[in-house]
Amino acid sequence: MRPFNRLPFIKTDLKTLKVQAPTVIWFGHSSLFIKSTKGTILIDPIFSKNAGPVPGMIKAFQGSTSYSVDDMPDIDVLIISHDHYDHLDYKTVKKLKDRIQRVVVPMGVGSHFRRWGFDPKKITELNWGQSAVLPNGISVTATPAHHRSNRTLKTDKTLWASYVIKTDGYKIFYSGDGGYGAHFAQIGKQYGPFDLALMECGQYSPNWPTHHMFPEQTAQAAADLQAKVVQPVHWAKFTESHHPWNEPVNRLLKAAGNFGYQVSVPEIGQPYTLGAPVKKRVWWNFE
Repeated sequence: MRPFNRLPFIKTDLKTLKVQAPTVIWFGHSSLFIKSTKGTILIDPIFSKNAGPVPGMIKAFQGSTSYSVDDMPDIDVLIISHDHYDHLDYKTVKKLKDRIQRVVVPMGVGSHFRRWGFDPKKITELNWGQSAVLPNGISVTATPAHHRSNRTLKTDKTLWASYVIKTDGYKIFYSGDGGYGAHFAQIGKQYGPFDLALMECGQYSPNWPTHHMFPEQTAQAAADLQAKVVQPVHWAKFTESHHPWNEPVNRLLKAAGNFGYQVSVPEIGQPYTLGAPVKKRVWWNFE
């Protein structure tokens, strides 16, 4: 179910943004920008107005397209979780190509970037448990996820991943897409606790219960990870399932009350700096 009204957003000048600790800006769905004192990180960007191989196939909500490629500064590392169209957008990454210093992807996903003209020397493909450390000290480690991959009818020819990101003495977890499982507790034990967990929360369905988490599972997964703060992603831009567009965050907030972490729900484009008070204003309860 799509919202009838335009989503609110905050336009932040990313090119002049100054930070003293990692600061996260969410663009809707799972597109994220992180700036730390060590550099800039862009995750699963999709600045197109649809998510799919056919224009108009999955249209973005009004207000969720307030940012474009032109708003992006130079990117020290682009991180892609898997090659589905709503996470790896050809038009977006192609336009950003000359501003990206390093690309970190799961095994096999680098083939797309090489075909699209990216310098192979800039591409790092990771298996689960492998890490890439940038010259500026940012560390990116690929960790397990329960999902799938494909850009054609041939499925699972490339890997998918979640990620542990370390910068400025903070640890951030990004879930990518995937169903709930014991791997969250294993990641929490090996790499946690996390200062911030950016967790998939949306596009779930009884038709694909093993590939996307229900909000109550997201709440449990964040606890398994030993997260201090949780921010839901994978919602508020596209309709890819049948639930109301704002149901995921409401169900997550209710379920998270059983645990000791905080939940931050910023508006699109609103900066959240690690260590600062979480974003609690309820901006999404409209149709």
